[in-house]
Amino acid sequence: MGLVAGLVAGIVTAYLFPPIDDFDPSNPFWNGLSRLSSELDLTPISSLTSGLAKVDPSRSALLIVGPEAPFSRAEARAVSRFVRGGGLLLLADDFGSGNQLLKLMGLKVRITEGLLLDPLFKYRASPLPKVRAKGLKLVLNYAAALAGSGFEVLAESSSFSFLDANLNLRFDSGERKGPFPVAARVPYGAGEVVVVSDSSLFLNSMLGLGDNLRFARALVGGRGALLDAGHWRRGALASFKGAVRSALTALRAPEARYFLLVGALTLIYAVRLELAGPGGVSAVEEVLRRHPDWDREVLERLEDELGGQRR
Repeated sequence: MGLVAGLVAGIVTAYLFPPIDDFDPSNPFWNGLSRLSSELDLTPISSLTSGLAKVDPSRSALLIVGPEAPFSRAEARAVSRFVRGGGLLLLADDFGSGNQLLKLMGLKVRITEGLLLDPLFKYRASPLPKVRAKGLKLVLNYAAALAGSGFEVLAESSSFSFLDANLNLRFDSGERKGPFPVAARVPYGAGEVVVVSDSSLFLNSMLGLGDNLRFARALVGGRGALLDAGHWRRGALASFKGAVRSALTALRAPEARYFLLVGALTLIYAVRLELAGPGGVSAVEEVLRRHPDWDREVLERLEDELGGQRR
């Protein structure tokens, strides 16, 4: 019994402990999106193909932040249909799989290689450049830049910025100088795509800096906001919590609750018999004593099934 109690305690502790994965909307730490999730009332979706089919594109925004896993052609088609139907896609990425999605959607804007540094207009250090965005001042965090064509610039870095190609945190001969676009808008059918070359802009640790939160609100507007939760590589804790959450969802069914309670009481009853010898009330009687409105016939069938499995 001590082993079972310890196992249950471990499961409960792991389930209740907040996630620590980057960009997780339930992660309250510096690298999570819990504040953005609260501010924009984000709805995470694990599947782009099924999740986008359930919403009205003209009233919805899809946020893809820091994607790591590749996008399939089916996913790209689903996103394209969503945006062409009037939806807003906000892609915030720097060194992930965002360019692959842009290519599959036929867009010419790209997220560049190299780290954006600004030795003059910065927050504490050059990898945290300050940029301007039409009346707003943003603070980036280890960002990239944008290149290509066919887009409207929404925010750009200063003329003192440069792209650190070899990541040595200093300017070297041949490295490109700013200004660089870091946020852009692209018309796409009846909707639009907004690309931001920084996946960290909306993290809990960054959202309160400059006008980052105002920028996020301005982009999404009054749309219902969806968050792509299917393109991050989740850690062990997040995977475990997801499994427990799925199990708890399954247990909401009345049949599952019947089965679980009868099973637990049958186990307790069996232990009591071992300790006290034969006699006493059955597990079904114990359940009916606690829940007199439950169906005796169903409970007896469940008890027989559980008893057959133990023999």
